[in-house]
Amino acid sequence: MSDVYTAPDGSKIRVLGPGLLVKVDEPPKKSASGLIHFAADAMEHVNNKGTVVAVGRLRSDEVAVELPIPGIKVGDRILFVRFLANQASNEQMQERIEDGLIRLNWTDVLVVYDPEDEERFL
Repeated sequence: MSDVYTAPDGSKIRVLGPGLLVKVDEPPKKSASGLIHFAADAMEHVNNKGTVVAVGRLRSDEVAVELPIPGIKVGDRILFVRFLANQASNEQMQERIEDGLIRLNWTDVLVVYDPEDEERFL
């Protein structure tokens, strides 16, 4: 598990707290069957898959230690909920660090899935 991500320019980014850095998949131009085209304003809801590139840590005040986030590791493919309230900070991160990179709370992850099952999540 790593809480540090190395950006394309070589700079290192550390995730603070129980967050994740996720490289978001490109939004689909059409459905798998090629029949449905999504409207531009619908992309916000369609574009909810990505690859975890850095994982923060949970803090336990009871024992004063930081613990790994259970069940999520770097390289995992995830399906997640995206909240509009977080968009402004994510847009700034994309402008300054890397396009398609967002920060999520670990509780926003709906499922971690095997890349071989990708078609089920299109």
